[in-house]
Amino acid sequence: MRTRELTGPQLTALTRLRLPEMEGVIELLKAEMSDAYAALTKADDQVQIYRLQGKITTLGAFIELVETSSERLSRHNGRP
Repeated sequence: MRTRELTGPQLTALTRLRLPEMEGVIELLKAEMSDAYAALTKADDQVQIYRLQGKITTLGAFIELVETSSERLSRHNGRP
């Protein structure tokens, strides 16, 4: 997924979400994504399916941003 360029403060905030004391936040987001997948398998309304797909995509993209934030911050600061 392609994302817009993030600022240094945004990348720093995302990096902080990787700290051990913030682990619960990521676990919560992953649980929400898992619940959305489970609901998607049972959904029979097209609108609900689209909304769940959007929720899954958004949560997945955010989790990916958090997981790659350190590397992105290094690149932003000019480090390889």
